[in-house]
Amino acid sequence: PAELVSLLAALDDHPLCTMFEMSARLGLRPGEAAGVCGDALDLDGDPPTGAVIRAVQLDAGRPVLTGELKTAR
Repeated sequence: PAELVSLLAALDDHPLCTMFEMSARLGLRPGEAAGVCGDALDLDGDPPTGAVIRAVQLDAGRPVLTGELKTAR
């Protein structure tokens, strides 16, 4: 936990800080964290929740939002 606090403090000004924090705290893969959209979050719940319903994958080097979370590879 102390290392996570130090990491997040070092990333505080980074544009992807929230994504890194979500990944670390929730155990999300980078593609899953990048694919989180507002409709997958319930911030008013007790406790707040998030659902992994899509991810970002690279297609010919370009990021694409996809609902296919597991692939044959």
